[in-house]
Amino acid sequence: IAKLLLNVKVNYAICLFKAGQAEPTVKLLEAYLPELQEIPEAPIEGINMCRQILQTVYTGTGRHPEALASMTADWEYNCTRFGEVSEPAITIINNRANYYFALQDWPKAKADHQEVLRYLCLLQGADHHETTGSVTATVAMFKQAGQSFEPFPNGKP
Repeated sequence: IAKLLLNVKVNYAICLFKAGQAEPTVKLLEAYLPELQEIPEAPIEGINMCRQILQTVYTGTGRHPEALASMTADWEYNCTRFGEVSEPAITIINNRANYYFALQDWPKAKADHQEVLRYLCLLQGADHHETTGSVTATVAMFKQAGQSFEPFPNGKP
């Protein structure tokens, strides 16, 4: 029954979101996410989708501190469930890094992007083509914004 309840609430949140009902979406998801995370059989995809909807609503309504806090909570949850050097956790911290970048909060954007690159090195290896491609793309992104970026401030990971 927990899975059925999950589907009903997630679908309702999606309907509210698509209907442009920001506040009811936020209220539902803020109340439901902690409860959902306590269900052992709750699929991670459903949890992450709920968090992404919540973060999108926060962002769309200019509630940047709430969006960032939600991303941090999402990252912590995924680290606990899968470990910090896991694809779900790396994806979330990368999203937060890009969010800081969009807000032009350079110190936090740089710190999070450095963590992403460090985790990619640990997960895939420093010479893996996806890791080297991410390093190149991240350096170029900061350069285009007029910012310097040192991927590994303490040398290679």
